[in-house]
Amino acid sequence: MKDICDLFSLLWYSDIKKEILEDFVLLPKTKIQQCQNSITKEEFEKAGQQLGHTTAEMKRVIELVK
Repeated sequence: MKDICDLFSLLWYSDIKKEILEDFVLLPKTKIQQCQNSITKEEFEKAGQQLGHTTAEMKRVIELVK
């Protein structure tokens, strides 16, 4: 859950835009998708509670990294 919170916070509180992210992501898109798919709804919910964001918002922001 800490990793989810960290990633969300970096994306949420920085000025990094989706187009810029594409230039800095070093993992293959398939690996990123596998990692995102491995996050359960419960993990998104717990992380969202910790940060004061909805599950949908947590998922939306994390999915910016593709």
